[in-house]
Amino acid sequence: MKKALIATGAIAVAALVLVAANYHIVTGSTVSGVTFQKKMSMSLSETFVNLDSVGNMPLIVARSQYPMFVASMERAITATEDALVKACGKDIQVGMSKGVVLHRCGQPANVETADFEVEKMRWRSGLLVHVQHGLVTYVSVR
Repeated sequence: MKKALIATGAIAVAALVLVAANYHIVTGSTVSGVTFQKKMSMSLSETFVNLDSVGNMPLIVARSQYPMFVASMERAITATEDALVKACGKDIQVGMSKGVVLHRCGQPANVETADFEVEKMRWRSGLLVHVQHGLVTYVSVR
């Protein structure tokens, strides 16, 4: 019985280490709950990332303090840009503001509505894109 309990505990610890080594655990005011962002490579550094603190840093500081997270977000941004270009055509503007991806199509979604509901659009690439008033406010991989 003790051996089975020890084996179960060891498997659980190994699973937690694998998750921590392969994903950034992202929190912050722009994220509801906890979100997982795939790391560029397996590592235990930068496991817990708060978007509020990263988003308030200049990009050069964020790149030096969170190089893997910024690189994974830039990779997600590139994939999102490709998906948005397919969805919007060439009439698209993409940029970053406080570490957050922003885009605007020729006809942005929900710009004229008064509600502040956040839409979630799932692209073929597997990215979950949170859109508020036609602007992408956060991108996560699901």
